[in-house]
Amino acid sequence: LFEYLVAEIIRHQQPHMRLEMNKHIKDRSGKDVEIDVWGFDRPHPLRFVECKGREPGSEVADGEIDLWLDRRIPAIRDYLTRHAALEGTSAARPAFELWLTGRLSEVSAKRIEKTREANKRVFDLVVVHADGVLSAASATGNGALVDTLELLFKDRPG
Repeated sequence: LFEYLVAEIIRHQQPHMRLEMNKHIKDRSGKDVEIDVWGFDRPHPLRFVECKGREPGSEVADGEIDLWLDRRIPAIRDYLTRHAALEGTSAARPAFELWLTGRLSEVSAKRIEKTREANKRVFDLVVVHADGVLSAASATGNGALVDTLELLFKDRPG
């Protein structure tokens, strides 16, 4: 559900962007890699969004962040170099985005920042925390979208 909500937000942000959800690609070894939301709109940068919709107050496991940074991003980058069908897009500098409603541990937050800094000339690494997700949803003007996000993913007083 969270992937769908994020895709709707992106559809509002970039109406001409073609979006695919839960796209599966193969890495060089033939192993399956899933992309939660893949967006492209020539000539704008490609967007690859990892979605982590969690219960309010929960933490995204470090292992999930490691998988995103160590397996998914490299596999997608390799895929881009092997597929000429993406010519005309800004595949040279894609954006890898993490949209989440849970919290990141200090270890994961530092790891993301280190990866961002090490690759700043190669790709953009964007993290959209819960407040940013809700803000982006509000900007769509879609009340049902905002209500659903708040119902499922926003901290509420006990």
